[in-house]
Amino acid sequence: MSVSKIATCFAAVIISDFNDDGETTIDDLPDFLSVFGKAAPRYDLDGDGTIGFGDFLKFAEALNSTG
Repeated sequence: MSVSKIATCFAAVIISDFNDDGETTIDDLPDFLSVFGKAAPRYDLDGDGTIGFGDFLKFAEALNSTG
């Protein structure tokens, strides 16, 4: 795996660690879902201003990269 790929995966995991336990796991999902459809910058993984399906896909990608 390339260094840039590792750095990208690491950044996605840090950004999507919503419960601040140091990793992205299924335990982060309730925090994410609690703001779905709202404007919450910390959870706005795709940068469109609203928490939606695009953010969920990025969260799922980060979750997948940890396992």
